[in-house]
Amino acid sequence: MSRSARGFQASRRELTWAARGLVLRQPRGKSADGETAHMAIRIEGLRKSYGASVAVDGVDIAVPEGKMLVLLGPSGCGKTTTMRCIAGLEQPEEGVIAIGQRTVFSHAGRINVAVNERRVGMVFQSYAIWPHMSVYENVAYPLDMTGVARAEKEKRVTEILRVVGLEGFGERGASYLSGGQMQRVALARSLVMRPSVLLFDEPLSNLDARLRDHLRVQLRELQTTFGITSVYVTHDQREALALADEIAVMQAGKVVQRGDPVSLYRRPKTSSIADFLGYSNIFDATLADGGANPRVSLDGQACVLETLDAPPAGPISVCVRPDDITVRARDGAGSPAPGMNRLEGDIVLASFMGPFYQYRVRLPQGAVWEAYGPADARGHGLGERVLLDVPASAVLVAPRT
Repeated sequence: MSRSARGFQASRRELTWAARGLVLRQPRGKSADGETAHMAIRIEGLRKSYGASVAVDGVDIAVPEGKMLVLLGPSGCGKTTTMRCIAGLEQPEEGVIAIGQRTVFSHAGRINVAVNERRVGMVFQSYAIWPHMSVYENVAYPLDMTGVARAEKEKRVTEILRVVGLEGFGERGASYLSGGQMQRVALARSLVMRPSVLLFDEPLSNLDARLRDHLRVQLRELQTTFGITSVYVTHDQREALALADEIAVMQAGKVVQRGDPVSLYRRPKTSSIADFLGYSNIFDATLADGGANPRVSLDGQACVLETLDAPPAGPISVCVRPDDITVRARDGAGSPAPGMNRLEGDIVLASFMGPFYQYRVRLPQGAVWEAYGPADARGHGLGERVLLDVPASAVLVAPRT
């Protein structure tokens, strides 16, 4: 199925709400210049289940005004359900949701504000574009639904098409657009209503890698330029790191760690979070004796690594990112520097990835480590015996989960 065909695959309800921008009434909150005031989001004790399956289990979230929160996690972790509860497309069983100073849902207070009164815009994964309409008509549709005057409508649609890079595409039929163009139409349709909150449900997942990278940058630029409070759902850790002011990692319906992209990437709390954030070298370990710094023994590998972490109580895992490892030829390598762990093994995979080489190195005990090497250096070949230098500062010791 083509990207264009996927762009039109959406439920009738999803298509209708997306085309209407999830906003059917004029927003009440206005700034001095007439623009929609941007609001913070607060969620407390949110719980949503489907029969016996709990999708969201006691989630607490706060998104500051003008910031983007990314909900990151694998399929089925509850991130999309959480976002749909904010929009009003799902009704939780428990909890509180507030947008700005207004509570839009409270189980205890018996409050459930209608979707069309929440001042929320939403960009769906499926684009949800009306195929029989032109680009202009798709973007203008929510303004038509709210009775915006013709002159104002033309001004706002023209402006937003320019902002998303679709100037001159207004008369083109939606069925003649590429996947990336359709996603920009969906974004323009949400922005044209000047929502106080903007929600993104994996909007780039149907696009090819190059276009995804391009639109990721454009989305971040637009969000920061307009200062719109946003919640973005994705399972792609690279996308989350690039877009977020703050990331909330979800597993089994719960938020298991929150933080800014840098601190989260560098210090995941558990081995399962580390795995999701790109720590491809994860090994069970036990605490080893001796040494000025903490040392850990890798299970079944007959090697001990120095680390700067104080190992936590209970079962532990060692986690190392492949880009923190230096791959060296055995000849002329010299002795490792203080604080440097050294492993030796044979290359079983060598792939040129453009910006870097990707290696898999099998140690004598059978464990396989992944490491990256610089693209501007001579690559190592299959079967070559190499050394892996692993700084103690790069050896993360985390609870095993």
